[in-house]
Amino acid sequence: MSNQIEQFKDDLTWEEKARLNPLFAVMSDEVFKDSGTDFNEQQLKTFYEQGERFWKRWLKQMLWDKSDDEIRNTSILEYGCGMGRIVNQAAAMGMKAAGLDISSSQLEYARNFCPNAQRIDFLLLDEKGSIPVGDGAFDIVYSYAVLQHIKHSSALERAIEEICRVAKKGGLVRVQVRSQHAYLSYLQYKWFHSINLESSSWCFYLRKTGPIYLPVIRKNNHTNWVGACANYSIATLLKRFKSHGVAINQIEFDADNKLVWLTGVKK
Repeated sequence: MSNQIEQFKDDLTWEEKARLNPLFAVMSDEVFKDSGTDFNEQQLKTFYEQGERFWKRWLKQMLWDKSDDEIRNTSILEYGCGMGRIVNQAAAMGMKAAGLDISSSQLEYARNFCPNAQRIDFLLLDEKGSIPVGDGAFDIVYSYAVLQHIKHSSALERAIEEICRVAKKGGLVRVQVRSQHAYLSYLQYKWFHSINLESSSWCFYLRKTGPIYLPVIRKNNHTNWVGACANYSIATLLKRFKSHGVAINQIEFDADNKLVWLTGVKK
């Protein structure tokens, strides 16, 4: 498929992206850019192997203090599961696994191609952003590379609210987010601040130009493309989670400081 990367930078919905190329929609890797909806066994194998690596690197640590029996009795939800590349690993460990997505097409592909699909309960996020389960349904709720794609500030707020709502009291919440810190460290800006509106943000920062820093004011229109959503500070994100009953007790940056993991417990 020609110009796949450029097409995905357009303001397409996740359902539109899933219908165009579900593998590339989930993971914008060159190996998937021409697969369309006619992907082969090797592409699927590569896709789910990548999910396994992500699970081991960023998420398996959530279970370090649990016995095998405790793991099998642990309920876990992935918020934004796509084709189930990561939640597949939770099911492989025998957990009571569920995967949630906003795209019905992604979920249909997950049911057909995810290796452990029969052991996973796939759920569709409704139009109001609600997760179709009751309060406190899961011992663990996690999200990887999802929240930074949500284009509307109200939808991002709703996602945080729902993630917290469906976690049990004493349950674990672990989410990956993009914050203002990414601009300060990864892009080497100084004094980054943003005013987040519903569909756009006004960003203020100092950018290094030669030996000096110059002030910049930029309007950032929110899109579904990576990093183009609202840019909250970590302090603001912690307040958002706390207001919904989750106390963040661990802040962990990835290797290149582009993204941050927030981990907390539902009170």
